[in-house]
Amino acid sequence: MKYCPECGAALPGDAKFCSRCGKPQQAPPPEAGQAPAGEQWETCEIVAVAAGEKWSPVFPGDYIIFRAQAETAEESRTVRESERVAAGLGDYYQANKGNKRHAAAVAALAAALAGDGWDRAGRGDAWYSLRFRRRQSQVRP
Repeated sequence: MKYCPECGAALPGDAKFCSRCGKPQQAPPPEAGQAPAGEQWETCEIVAVAAGEKWSPVFPGDYIIFRAQAETAEESRTVRESERVAAGLGDYYQANKGNKRHAAAVAALAAALAGDGWDRAGRGDAWYSLRFRRRQSQVRP
């Protein structure tokens, strides 16, 4: 299964066009950690982390940060992260797709990654866990 880089729709692996938005599809990118022969890729995935208390130690995690996390066998590092966004009481202190602040923070983080030369490479299990990759030659110091 692959995902449309334009709208995020789930598509069959052999789809040539997106069934939702009609965008032409390329061959699926390699899974995280796998690079085509002769190419080196860096990969990252957006994760959500609790980021402190808003008003009471009884309710930890009132803030959430969305972080683009790169994982390799040698290291784990933060590539970029969003501003802290408040979690509403109805969010149960978790990332909530229906929370407009959360959705906007993920969209802004994805746009910033694209501006840094990262390409969408699918998604993980959570709504916010977008995966990205870029060629090592594009890696900025």
